[in-house]
Amino acid sequence: MRIFVTEFADSKREIERHLNDVTEPIIRHLFKLYRMPNHESRNHWIVEIANFLSSIKKLSGKNKFPNKHQILDWTYYKWEDLLTDKDFMQAELNTIEFKYHIVIKKPIEEVCETFNALCYDYFVWLSTELSKCGNIGHGFIYNKLNELF
Repeated sequence: MRIFVTEFADSKREIERHLNDVTEPIIRHLFKLYRMPNHESRNHWIVEIANFLSSIKKLSGKNKFPNKHQILDWTYYKWEDLLTDKDFMQAELNTIEFKYHIVIKKPIEEVCETFNALCYDYFVWLSTELSKCGNIGHGFIYNKLNELF
């Protein structure tokens, strides 16, 4: 008789849904770090990014973590088109300018290109680490974010 324990494993769809849910707030916090690297809330944003996603469950039936490409597909690649969309990113800039009373004078093309590259670097690193052991210590996330931003 076989007994399967799936308590710590989720279906592919559940993991994808979870990653989809946390990717938007991660990207919004990364954008704040990008546009306001010296803001007094910097450490708070970094902590929140780590809290949003630092572990992942194994896939049910396979007893393995999703691979790097699956994680990238379910996170960064769902947002890549918007990160390079000038109108979308201009609206994000306008929101930050309004909320934090700052003026951003970089051309939107440069903002899109630079921020997209930073997001890609972060999510590739994150996907690689999560696919290996399913968990990343917050200190490693803080170090990576401080390195990027």
